[in-house]
Amino acid sequence: MKSQPDINRIFNKFAGREVRMKEKQVTSLGKFESLYKSGATFLPYTKIKPNWTDPTLLKMRFTAWAHGLRLFVMYPGHTVPLHAPFGPETNRENRVNAFLEKSPDGKWRVHSSFSLG
Repeated sequence: MKSQPDINRIFNKFAGREVRMKEKQVTSLGKFESLYKSGATFLPYTKIKPNWTDPTLLKMRFTAWAHGLRLFVMYPGHTVPLHAPFGPETNRENRVNAFLEKSPDGKWRVHSSFSLG
């Protein structure tokens, strides 16, 4: 089992690296258009998801795998694995959590903190 200092030592080389993200401005309700016509309010938002073929993400995934870990990438709008049940079983000792954030220059980067769970 890896400890938090081990995780930081292993993954800190990725901190600050740029990651390509797909961003799409959503301005309609799509299949829920009838709700909008009935008077429901809709606030446009930006859909975000990583480009999984990005070299940085691929290297992070391979590094996790090489150390017997699974990589879970968190970013705004995606913080809990969809398949994970709630409760103590969501905290997995073999999963490293990496965080992506948008920097002031508009590029997405790997955050400097990593955690187990």
